[in-house]
Amino acid sequence: MAFRLLPADRRLSWMPYAWLAYALPFLATAFYAPLGPGRRVAVILAFAVFLGAYFGSYWIRGRRIYLVAAVHDALGAAFTWWNPAAATFFIYAAASFGGALPPREAAVALAGQVLATTVFGFATGLPSWFYLPATLLSALIGAVNIQSAVNRAKDARL
Repeated sequence: MAFRLLPADRRLSWMPYAWLAYALPFLATAFYAPLGPGRRVAVILAFAVFLGAYFGSYWIRGRRIYLVAAVHDALGAAFTWWNPAAATFFIYAAASFGGALPPREAAVALAGQVLATTVFGFATGLPSWFYLPATLLSALIGAVNIQSAVNRAKDARL
């Protein structure tokens, strides 16, 4: 039995790998930003944790997806202070709901995620250039993923 990063679903194609491009700026800081060795290692380890949660999100169905979103949110919150590219983890959290939850629950979870990202930005005093794009892209990409899941379900019934 071979190890697979993604479920055997032809409809996924290469897209899950393409979406990883948005996380690359976070990883790039380990190699190109003026960080000390401890922070470099922390970025690399955090990226490995992210990859586990990200690929896991394609396998998980139901409410366990909230754990994946929590991992992404924790990474975003922990690394934001010195790596602004960590904002992308909030967006990955929002994106995870569409394929794992029924559409209505996914929409409620997405609304909660968008609210949490906004509150995090305000509560921490982060500049608007940090949390507004993360909030807006979370809403947009999360909604697109929910609609894509609805479309895939319709296609599967045909």
